[in-house]
Amino acid sequence: MAVAGVPLRRLVLVGTGVMLLSLPIADAAAVSRAAAPATTHAALAERKAEVRPVYGPNAIRNGSFERPRPRWKTVNVSSRRLTIGKGGVQGARRARLAGSRKVPKVVVASPTRRLAAGKGTRVAVKVWVRASRRGTRVRVVLRETRGKQLRRHVRVVRPVPKTWRRVSFTIRTRLARPLVQLRATGWFARRGALLLDGASARTVRSTSAVREEPQQDVDPYVGVLSNGCRYTRRGLPQCGAYVGAAHGGNSDPAGLEKEIGRRLGVRRTYYGASGVDKAVRTARADVAAGRLPWISFKLPHSWAAMANGQGDAWVRDLAERLDAIPGPVWLAFHHEPEGDGDVGAWRRMQERLAPRVRKWADNVAYTVILTGWNQLYGPAAYSLSALWPRGVKVDVAGFDVYNSYGRGGRLVENDVVKDYFVPLSRWASRQGVRWGLAETGYSDPAAERDPTWIRHSAKALAARGGVAFTYFDSPYNSTANWVLSTDAKIADFASALRESPTLPR
Repeated sequence: MAVAGVPLRRLVLVGTGVMLLSLPIADAAAVSRAAAPATTHAALAERKAEVRPVYGPNAIRNGSFERPRPRWKTVNVSSRRLTIGKGGVQGARRARLAGSRKVPKVVVASPTRRLAAGKGTRVAVKVWVRASRRGTRVRVVLRETRGKQLRRHVRVVRPVPKTWRRVSFTIRTRLARPLVQLRATGWFARRGALLLDGASARTVRSTSAVREEPQQDVDPYVGVLSNGCRYTRRGLPQCGAYVGAAHGGNSDPAGLEKEIGRRLGVRRTYYGASGVDKAVRTARADVAAGRLPWISFKLPHSWAAMANGQGDAWVRDLAERLDAIPGPVWLAFHHEPEGDGDVGAWRRMQERLAPRVRKWADNVAYTVILTGWNQLYGPAAYSLSALWPRGVKVDVAGFDVYNSYGRGGRLVENDVVKDYFVPLSRWASRQGVRWGLAETGYSDPAAERDPTWIRHSAKALAARGGVAFTYFDSPYNSTANWVLSTDAKIADFASALRESPTLPR
């Protein structure tokens, strides 16, 4: 989609099969209430006492293979079997270790480094591995040495061919101030290669909830939605899922609401960095109309510059102006980052801005929006473990998941419940974050095939703890006609709206 000259991409997802879950409204609400986070004084005290990890510097030298030195070395074979080339999972480069039936065991070792830590210190070890052929066995070893003493910490894995896999484990040192070295051993039944990237070993210590706004970790409920469930100052519902839309090119949805006879529960809008005035006016109007504003911004500087604080003044001005709005607002920065640049810098940008926005605006929920497909089925560099902000509070994880039937003339439909709602809801539960669809849609042929897809999908999302189902009612940068342009699609959308909660006016 492109709004006001700002290019925003669409990714339509292709899968197989259809599974639509239909639950009575009361049952869906009951499931959602059961999944809602507790807000008792005991729960609040428990969250405030929460600890989080603080990591030390990386003890593995040149673990990303981006520099020519210091070099990693082979242990039992010719150094020619170890090459450094392009195609890393975390950076531009990676190491390649070649093996064969004649040379079935190949070992590569990092340069050693002193670990400034006492005996019993926790150390988090991580390395990405990839095998070229099935059957390759990989052993990852963190070695501690001090004088003649040697201690090993071992993990053995069988990587999926041609797919990056992160090997991670936490150990406690057995020696004081040891020299540490990471070794990777590949066993080959025939000719093949083992690829390595992103090797690290970092000390880990826990701090008791060092946060910029600990009082905001668990927000109290401040009002009641139309379905009888409560909602927080940041707009997070106790149960149920807001249903709404991105309408046109940030167009006023009043006409659509009049046609349907129901107001939107959530409204998505999109802005460039210069659109703060327009965004604030629109969000204020949405709150006055009883809609939850979910707004997305592109940024005034690069991700790296924002991560370094160059955009803090712009962000604070935006947050403080949104804080003056008498109702909740959801905010996202640079949604769908996949393919737009260094996603490591994007993640660091999110980690810097999240606590600041939440501190400067106690009515603003900080949201992070991804495509969904890339995180579950795409490259390892776009996985949730690689992209999700670390050590900061995010209120809502948004995903842009579409019904792909009719896209580009292809009559193949993805099963959004099985392929997306189930794994995403499980991940969100483990992460302690609410989740929802920031965009979704289905084509005219899909509506003819299944005229109740919106209603049933919104119910299935709410039953799994999802908090938003946002339809992309717009023609911008679309690979199919998602617009609510037929009677069947409008009726389906209206049905979903009637069964979803709205904010009070």
